[in-house]
Amino acid sequence: MAAFNLNIKNFDKVFQEVKNYPENFNKIINNEFKAFGLLTVADAKRLCPTGDSGRLKNSIISSTSDLKVSINVNADYAVYVEFGIKEYAARYVPTLPLEIQEYAIQFKTSPPGAKGGFMAQPFLFPAFEKNKIELIKNLKAQLNAK
Repeated sequence: MAAFNLNIKNFDKVFQEVKNYPENFNKIINNEFKAFGLLTVADAKRLCPTGDSGRLKNSIISSTSDLKVSINVNADYAVYVEFGIKEYAARYVPTLPLEIQEYAIQFKTSPPGAKGGFMAQPFLFPAFEKNKIELIKNLKAQLNAK
């Protein structure tokens, strides 16, 4: 099964800018991560193309644990929708950040049983990028205010 694994790089830089870690540091981080996960899932579902079954949309979930947030898409064809196939992937993938390109390029070929290519219909990466900016801003504000 093809799965997404998106990470926020250089997150430690956010923590270096924090003046003093508050006593409830973990609670603040986990609350912000939970909000980030829920917002990212909501945006990804809004951007997600919907088929007859709604399987792709319904497979987008988030979970939060100790200082971690995961956003998963549990439909095995999700990466092909996100990045496209064949010539469409060849055009879209180079527009992504390098670390995403390295991951996405492996899905340039068609999945078994598929005929032809189809255009990328990005839903997860745009939602992730949009909410990542807000997450970092919120964390800085929360942690510097305490």
